[in-house]
Amino acid sequence: MSEVAICNRALLLLGASPITSFNENTNEGRLCRDHYDDIRDALLEAREWRFATDRRQLIPVTQTLAGMRPTLPSEVAFQAPHDCLRILNLARVPVSVWDADDVEYVQEGKIIYAKAPQVAARYIFRQEAVGMFSPLFTEALITRVAAEFAMALTGSQGKMKELYELAQNKLNVADIANSKVGHEPRPEGTLAPAGRR
Repeated sequence: MSEVAICNRALLLLGASPITSFNENTNEGRLCRDHYDDIRDALLEAREWRFATDRRQLIPVTQTLAGMRPTLPSEVAFQAPHDCLRILNLARVPVSVWDADDVEYVQEGKIIYAKAPQVAARYIFRQEAVGMFSPLFTEALITRVAAEFAMALTGSQGKMKELYELAQNKLNVADIANSKVGHEPRPEGTLAPAGRR
């Protein structure tokens, strides 16, 4: 499945015309081009999806960036990964336990202030590879895209509300299935390589 196929499934739910690409100069094409990425990212950020979770050692910020506050004496400032949608937790390096919040931190924009000299983050990243989505997440995304486009393409608040409720139900089902997925823990102290994709 592709991004265009996801949007076409959403458009089908609305009785709208399908598109062949996001570059089409039609209402449907513009809606998909302008909003698909934001809708996908919002759903990714909302839950702890296994297909969009990564682990990476963070890089300390060596110079003051725009909007960055001064660090406190016990803090080190780190740059969040460029594709990070939400930090799940930080662990001291070398990593011994990923699922424990053993490092206190505050995130402000793309800067993370932590009370440790070296940290690694477990985080939700912007998963753009549609083939990595679980089938249940894909179904929830299709329905959410349709809900977001409903007013623009049908003018029906009832249809929009119906689709939002259906999308939420599908998202909950996908989340429950996601939480039951078995996984092999990474060996102690291992991190993802710097160039995942």
